[in-house]
Amino acid sequence: MWGDGPHLRWWVPAVALAVIVVAANAAGWAYTRGQASGSKLPGIAIIRPPHEVRALALDGHTLLAGGRDGVFAIDRHTFAVTQPLDSQRLGLGQVRGLLLDRDRTLWIAHDRGLTRAKGSSARTFTTADGLPSNSVQCLLQAHDGRLWVGTASGAAVMDGERFSAITSKDGLIDDMVNAMAEDRDGGLWFGSYVAPRGGISVLRNQTWYRFALKDRLPHANVTCFLLAADGSMWVGTGFDTRGGAVHFEVPPTGAPRIVGTLSKADGLAGDKVRALYQDSLGRIWFASELDGIAVQTGAGFRIVTAAQGLSDNETKVIVGASDGTVWLGTRDGISYIHDPRVVTAR
Repeated sequence: MWGDGPHLRWWVPAVALAVIVVAANAAGWAYTRGQASGSKLPGIAIIRPPHEVRALALDGHTLLAGGRDGVFAIDRHTFAVTQPLDSQRLGLGQVRGLLLDRDRTLWIAHDRGLTRAKGSSARTFTTADGLPSNSVQCLLQAHDGRLWVGTASGAAVMDGERFSAITSKDGLIDDMVNAMAEDRDGGLWFGSYVAPRGGISVLRNQTWYRFALKDRLPHANVTCFLLAADGSMWVGTGFDTRGGAVHFEVPPTGAPRIVGTLSKADGLAGDKVRALYQDSLGRIWFASELDGIAVQTGAGFRIVTAAQGLSDNETKVIVGASDGTVWLGTRDGISYIHDPRVVTAR
């Protein structure tokens, strides 16, 4: 869809999107290929632009990246960068989430609504279409195919061309939905980012379960979820230098159960956990707000920072490709890791 020339032309007619090679952009972007000069670990490269990146999605050999400056497409083999979306003409605000669904429709969450790009058309959904808020924070396509949207004023599920809202009146711990996930039994997890009243809401078999500070959460601001390969759920929490990760056991029915927490005192790079990822070796990566990433090893954790080659110490999102490569969206660029084993190699 994005990776080949003919597919890039898919955007031009109806969405009025100019495919702009970054090196030629009048804004003076400096380079279009990953750089790894000074890296202390092999196989790590940096891609800029884009700079601030908080959303990533994979489409074949193309990586889509979204953030403060709109949506970019990066060729995963050459690192060539294009800016295929005219954010101003489409009315995009700051991009907070990207989702390529099963029909290869691209959904863009931003602070002016939810934009759908498909075929030769694009449409932005707003509160006029049933969204609880135009400030869209996160996206999830559930196993049953339904699209869920998290906003600053509640969650919503798409029904035809409209949305049905779920708020704190229906069972959410708070209306500010910052992260979402689905467990292996179809339970829906909603994370709020409003301390001290925030926390986690889980809807399983039509029953709500809520977890707050009093229930052993390290912090009431929820940043991210990770459904691990063993079916357990990891949750990132925190603000600035406070927070941590919390680990849930998820039985087939009934309430999830907290089985542990992790913090900087346990070996994490920092207390606020900004992003979570499980690599092809089964290891969990805990990205901090300020201090790099802690990657599980047999003996604890290995800390990787900008000093080892990352583009920035704050990683906001991590995705892995089927070829084993790992891509990290950070506060200043994209970090590419050729092989996850390099981050724990001695």
